[in-house]
Amino acid sequence: MMASINGIAVSGGKIKGPALTLPSHDLRLDFTPCAPAQLDHQWQRFQDALTQAESQLELLHQQAQEKLGDDIAALFVGLHLLVTDPELVEEVRRQIFDKRARAEAAVYQVLNEQARTLVNIGDDYLAERAADLRELASRLVHLLQGRMPPDHILLEDPVILLADELYPAQLTLLDNDKLLGIVTRKGGRHSHAAILARAFGIPALAGCEAMDRVSDGDWLALDGDQGLLFYGPALPDFPTCRQEALAGEAEVIPAASPIALGVNISTLLEARKTPGTGASSVGLCRTELLFPNRQQAPGLERQVQIYQHIARECAPAVVTFRLLDAGGDKPLPWLGKGSEPNPALGWHGIRVLLDNPQLLDTQLQALLEVSRQYPLRIMIPMVSELDEVLAVKDRLATLAGQMALPCPPLGAMVETPSAAMLADVLAEEVDFFSIGSNDLAQYTLAVDRENPKVADRLNAVSPALVRLMARVVDAAQPRSLPVTLCGELAASPDYLPLWLGLGLTGLSMQASALPAIRQRLVTPVALPERQALLGCRSTAELSALLQKA
Repeated sequence: MMASINGIAVSGGKIKGPALTLPSHDLRLDFTPCAPAQLDHQWQRFQDALTQAESQLELLHQQAQEKLGDDIAALFVGLHLLVTDPELVEEVRRQIFDKRARAEAAVYQVLNEQARTLVNIGDDYLAERAADLRELASRLVHLLQGRMPPDHILLEDPVILLADELYPAQLTLLDNDKLLGIVTRKGGRHSHAAILARAFGIPALAGCEAMDRVSDGDWLALDGDQGLLFYGPALPDFPTCRQEALAGEAEVIPAASPIALGVNISTLLEARKTPGTGASSVGLCRTELLFPNRQQAPGLERQVQIYQHIARECAPAVVTFRLLDAGGDKPLPWLGKGSEPNPALGWHGIRVLLDNPQLLDTQLQALLEVSRQYPLRIMIPMVSELDEVLAVKDRLATLAGQMALPCPPLGAMVETPSAAMLADVLAEEVDFFSIGSNDLAQYTLAVDRENPKVADRLNAVSPALVRLMARVVDAAQPRSLPVTLCGELAASPDYLPLWLGLGLTGLSMQASALPAIRQRLVTPVALPERQALLGCRSTAELSALLQKA
């Protein structure tokens, strides 16, 4: 009987393949004090290891630049800064000379103590940075012991890799054609490994505490959209290689699709692949993920450069750029945000931008500059009231006037119940709607989608969620405004009759999900009566109605 393990979805996509467990790093430490006559030697060993680590990280930075571009490669700049941190070096020196620690033990104790401190602060972003300290500890200890750090993982066959924790260097150097998916016990969406997994388009889960139930060679089905790992017999019919997601698309594109299909992107690598997907548009470009690991906000020139690159790579598809959706579950170090008791209900999305008008203006100016050459749309994240839309609309009009440019289409992302309830009012001020199903479901059903204990309660066919979506469509139709569904629910072929029945005009999803949706559209989809959909009182009634379609 098939069973599943809950995890945190950190990189979208679905894949099926055999499991391979990466052994834990064996550091073999000796904590016995060394003789006073050996202290100078231990100190010199540490300095030599630092020099070696610095050279290795510089090389990794160059390799990442070639594969993924400057901003993703900046992950290794952060590690390089740690290696050269004078406070870290001084603390290791004290461990050696004051406590007579061997170099390996001194490095391990100092870096792991700092990592524990970050984890205990209670800030998700800082907790993820603890992984950088653990990686550096592993690298230095291996070098001190005359061993190469475990950067190179040899994969003989395509596998879903299971590990306690994966480091950026390992992912950068892996044979990505043989890495089907990633499952880790530690980490989350903001870890550097998760950022790289998204950049490479590798489905990935983190926080899988129960992955010990799986043995090497067991076939698994990984759902990086829903945060589920399936094992046992009768697995879901997921692709068995990542190329299947893009293969043969031309053969399954329906002659006249009843709904527009777009892709969601977060990296330059995904932008480069967009033309090959056959998508009609980029329904969501997550601009906050284009600038990871920066210690200061990207300036106007850098933003123009990145957005132009994205628009050029995706052409002729029109790109919808979502304004920086920072804060909450997507913290950015240069915002200076501390921890919040309820980050999902706190300072993020459009609230951050309106509190930082220079940040908003710079991004709008950059997008306006790119619009001189490429058609694009601008989308406001996490709208909860009309005044937020009016404020952005006013700044966009003012800046466009100063630059002697027309305003690109401006849309609102409907991710809160309040935005859905105000859809008729918002429709008077925007050019399109995009429904963010992940957050709208979370806020409507009062379920934390990052919490594996309750994440399965995010039911795709909740009557409350369906009625809110219908309200948005009803508000848009009199003005002929497009309404696109973004998020995990858009990627499921089983729910196509629901979206078509509600009257949605578009779906936008991870590129790997497009073939299954297109295949479902090859034959006509039987549409349930809209009133019947809205009349359902329970999940069971909705499910039964959709099964007949």
